[in-house]
Amino acid sequence: MAYSDPSGLQCLVPRAPTQKLGGPPVAMSDRGGGQTGNDYYVSDGKGSGTYTSTYYGSTEGCDKSDVKNIQSELNALGYTDNKNNKLAVDGAYGPCTTQAIEKFQRDYGFPVTGNLDNATFHALYQRSVWTWGAENYLRPKGYNCAADLLEHSLQAHPSDLVFSPSSLLAQEIATSAEVDDLIHAGICIAQDGYFSLSVDIRFASGDLHYALNWATITITGQQMSDGSWNIIGTVTDTYDYSWAIDEGDLFATVVNDAAAIAQGNGAIQSYHVTVYFIVVGWVP
Repeated sequence: MAYSDPSGLQCLVPRAPTQKLGGPPVAMSDRGGGQTGNDYYVSDGKGSGTYTSTYYGSTEGCDKSDVKNIQSELNALGYTDNKNNKLAVDGAYGPCTTQAIEKFQRDYGFPVTGNLDNATFHALYQRSVWTWGAENYLRPKGYNCAADLLEHSLQAHPSDLVFSPSSLLAQEIATSAEVDDLIHAGICIAQDGYFSLSVDIRFASGDLHYALNWATITITGQQMSDGSWNIIGTVTDTYDYSWAIDEGDLFATVVNDAAAIAQGNGAIQSYHVTVYFIVVGWVP
């Protein structure tokens, strides 16, 4: 196959007239008399599908093997046929696979056709890629909160999340350099042993940078009789990606922009995050 990706969804990369993915275009002729250029793989409802567009890549191995990959991905995402049965990974684009595709399309607000059209393909493919990234890039680096939040965004309708002070995310925030700096700033404006401030904050590195990056933080501090401070804080964030944010290095910026594209394709869904955290006995 001419185009390979970590998810295994190969050879189904729709091409634009000027787009290049690792080499010159290799046209695939229509296999079922469909209209060229519509960019989708059509189920005939009987177990054999037909391509109705041209794609980059070799024509070798782009039938049953690709349908098997699609079936495996739908199974991994929990999409079943209308009898709630997992799909047989047999490479047959028949009624069961069509029904699972229809459920996926319905969840994502796409036209419910049962065909692997361009929008459906991109959402399915991008979800697979970002799941792979969470498990094989973020978690090995110890960025578990970032991986959890990313994987949550890959659901069709992710719920808003609220984290308690005992959560890992809250503990990372409470011990971050950014919060330490804010406490210092708060003490400088404290009156009668009390301060309160709210600012937009950017976590500069590590797990928090990939998990929240930009957020709003509110902290209140109360000085204790021994001179230490107790802090109560809240972080709020909308989990989403904005195009062309400079992340400080080329790789991170490219990843951010790729995520913005995935969000535009419907693979990544935004949601709200609220984190409550405490710092007890903070000493200047």
